[in-house]
Amino acid sequence: MSPLLLTITLGAQCGDLSVGTKRGQRGLSSTSKAQSFPTCAHLTTLSLFLSLSLLVQWVLAFEIFIPLVLFFILLGLRQKKPAIPVKEAYYSAAPLTSAGIIPIMQSLCPDGQRDEFGFLQYKNSTVTQLLERISEVVEQNHLFTSDRPGLGEELESLQQHLESLSSAQSPLESHFNTSFTVGSILKNQSVFQQFLVRNLSLANDTASLLLSSPVNLKEVRLHTHTHTRTHTHISALYVRDTGVYFIFILGHSDNSIREGILLTGSVLEGITCEEGSNSELGKILLVPEEQQSALQAYRSAMCRGGPAQRAERFGQISQELRDQIDTQNVIEKLRLEQANASGLPSAHLGALLKDLADVERLLRDVDLLSGLARLLPKGACAGHQPPPVTNTSTFGSNTTTWGPNTTEGSSTTDGEDGGVGSEAENPRTQFSAFVQLWAGLQPILCGNNRIIEPEALKQGNMSSLGFTSKEQRNLGLLVHLMTTNPKILYSPIGSQVDKVIQKANETFAFVGNVTHYARLWLNISSELRTFLEEGKLNSHLAWLQQFTSDLRRHPELLNASNSELMQSLLEGNFSLPNTTTLLEQLDTIDNAACGWTSFMSKVSVDIFKGFPDEESIVNYTLNQAYHDNVSVFASVIFQTKKDGSLPPHVMYKIRQNSSFTEKTNEIRRAYWRPGPNNGGKFYFLYGFVWIQDMMERAIINTFVGHDVVEPGNYVQMFPYPCYTRDDFLFVIEHMMPLCMVISWVYSVAMMIQHIVAEKEHRLKEVMKMMGLNNAVHWVAWFITGFVQLSISVTALTAILKYGRVLLHSDPFIIWLFLTIYAVATIMFCFLVSVIYSKAKLASACGGIIYFLSYVPYMYVAIREEVAHDKITAFEKCIASLMSTTAFGLGSKYFALYEVAGVGIQWRTINQSPVEGDDFNLLLSMVMLIIDATVYGVLTWYIEAVHPGFCYGCKFQQDFPS
Repeated sequence: MSPLLLTITLGAQCGDLSVGTKRGQRGLSSTSKAQSFPTCAHLTTLSLFLSLSLLVQWVLAFEIFIPLVLFFILLGLRQKKPAIPVKEAYYSAAPLTSAGIIPIMQSLCPDGQRDEFGFLQYKNSTVTQLLERISEVVEQNHLFTSDRPGLGEELESLQQHLESLSSAQSPLESHFNTSFTVGSILKNQSVFQQFLVRNLSLANDTASLLLSSPVNLKEVRLHTHTHTRTHTHISALYVRDTGVYFIFILGHSDNSIREGILLTGSVLEGITCEEGSNSELGKILLVPEEQQSALQAYRSAMCRGGPAQRAERFGQISQELRDQIDTQNVIEKLRLEQANASGLPSAHLGALLKDLADVERLLRDVDLLSGLARLLPKGACAGHQPPPVTNTSTFGSNTTTWGPNTTEGSSTTDGEDGGVGSEAENPRTQFSAFVQLWAGLQPILCGNNRIIEPEALKQGNMSSLGFTSKEQRNLGLLVHLMTTNPKILYSPIGSQVDKVIQKANETFAFVGNVTHYARLWLNISSELRTFLEEGKLNSHLAWLQQFTSDLRRHPELLNASNSELMQSLLEGNFSLPNTTTLLEQLDTIDNAACGWTSFMSKVSVDIFKGFPDEESIVNYTLNQAYHDNVSVFASVIFQTKKDGSLPPHVMYKIRQNSSFTEKTNEIRRAYWRPGPNNGGKFYFLYGFVWIQDMMERAIINTFVGHDVVEPGNYVQMFPYPCYTRDDFLFVIEHMMPLCMVISWVYSVAMMIQHIVAEKEHRLKEVMKMMGLNNAVHWVAWFITGFVQLSISVTALTAILKYGRVLLHSDPFIIWLFLTIYAVATIMFCFLVSVIYSKAKLASACGGIIYFLSYVPYMYVAIREEVAHDKITAFEKCIASLMSTTAFGLGSKYFALYEVAGVGIQWRTINQSPVEGDDFNLLLSMVMLIIDATVYGVLTWYIEAVHPGFCYGCKFQQDFPS
């Protein structure tokens, strides 16, 4: 039965007993009634006491354990986030400008394998292959040399020489106007005659006639001209020179050519068995009229019978002719060894060989550039797509095979090809071009492929593209600098400093030269493509290829005394690709060149700008740079002699833009904690060290007179030993005072409410009338509140210490600090209670005032940790007049010493781990004691001069005097 129900039941039973007695004897009724009242009163009082005592116990327990709830949550978080042991840390070397462009570009890669010296290695990258190609192009490429004539002029000269040689009639034709007999060019005439008599059953007269008959070489050429068109090894232009043609047919190293054109059975059968007076046999063999009967007898003997028999006979004679004809004997009969050097157009041929060497060198350059371009990403404005299969190009003995560009997502659609000039104005287009370029370079530099989704590219942010935080930071800064017209100002101009700046600018000049050569190549490519697409040059090159190939097999056609020409011809190894291969190579180079020029269209490489003195630099930066749309990155001021030369001890200063400079008070943390300070590196990331390395290397190169390439400079952080990282303790600095303030808001509000309620119901005045001293009244409330809060403080100390939140700190110091804060909080409640006369209003406003007193600490913490301002101890003492602020400042030192791994001890209680900080935990505890004293004095004074409406007598404001 509940206490309230028990009280009602007892009251009802007492009322029934009184009425019953009254209805009984009258004399006894009054006595019984008088005795009944004390009994009911005692029972009612007992029930009320039981009810109030149970309620008070629950409220007291609630007020004691409410402050511990948040700390139990904090303890759970601590168990979820324990301290982590960290092994020793080794850091990678970061390249500077003197290390080279490739290492700098590789430093942007998201990952890499660190070697034993700290240099990052990318096993799958093709940088070595790229550098070999670049070296080969630089060493052997002659496209862009200043002493080289225009490509169009070279091609026109080559075409003219080809046309001149191929159309001119050779003087050697005179050697073939006279004929020679068939027998004179055979190895053994008698053996061949016996073959005709025995195997083919010809008469001796007929066989002798065939062997003694002259051969008309011109008729042989005209007859077999149609057969040459079916053989790709022989150009149609080649038959213009009869002598060379005949030597080629009879002495070709490929027997299939000779057999398939002149000495096959079908050809011999067609010549012999043709009917009519103007038969081919009569035109080729110059037989007198009186001996035509013998020739007719030969035709009849060979052409009789069926097709199979004829084929067998002509096959036998064809085979015998191939075995018997002696090419060297033909040359001797034609007296070619006595031909003068003017027999062949040696002058034309020499010029042609020179032009052929130039073209071969040109095509080798194209092959080198195409091989290099295939390693690079596809251009964003590619009009011709490179072939999707592996391309093999052969130039003489130099054979190279390059696979296709496997970078995905780097090519654009046809719709993007057109408006390059207009789209370049759009910053997002510039960003897209840079992202595509970097994604295409990653397989080369980093060894990993990156797929750029078009939808993610349209969003224009790097996070949607899957870039790592390192890439986003580095690439974002790089894009910003490259597209905002950056400038490095220097002074004084017109002195030896100009030479230093010129040396420092070589890296940027190299990028500018690449852009210049890319534009120059696009012009060269258009000219070369025009000549190739016309087809005229290609046909001449094919003829020249076959012509020189045959001349190498028969050098006796040249004058032996012309040793230089013969040597060039014999040592030359010209193998020219077809038009399709060349066009594919041009497409590949055009793609890379066009993509590069598109990306660099809005990038300025004119970095340095000179001024006469430092004052001019400052004036320009403050007043004119904005109007010129210039982003001043830094300025370099040299100290020179009066004549403008640099002294042996060069002194200069770098003044960097404040946007790219870390504040001096942010260079390192104001307090020590375990772990390396590797978060900033602004001197490296924002370019200060880069400029310093660039200038110092330029000064060295200027003074020594040549470029000092090695060693390249790298920066590397010192290794850091193993340590214990406890990220949870960084939260304690702000969470512990905040949790304490929030936890005790309810206890503070209830205490204020109870004190004001006593005043509101005039119970305090009643006790004063009964002789209770005012001091005793406040001491009683202090004891009540202290006992209540001390229980919370003791439990809280155990949670913080043995819950491994404040593991290293002295538990007594923790308890003492929290106890002093509890005393200050009780005095704060007394101060608020004397201001109000209504309990509910005082409770609500007291909680708000108590929480707002924590705001000064938040302000001080933000100023110190975010703005990095120095707050003096005096200012902190003024702020600590709010007890919650003093508690927050003291809790900070607990957290800082715990982070350091030592905790608050008696030897460190009066010391601050923060550099330049005069405040400490002991001073914070002293301020809490001062706060308690001040709050008590104010409570005593305000209650005396302003006791409230009808709550006592007022004293004068100067009543203590």
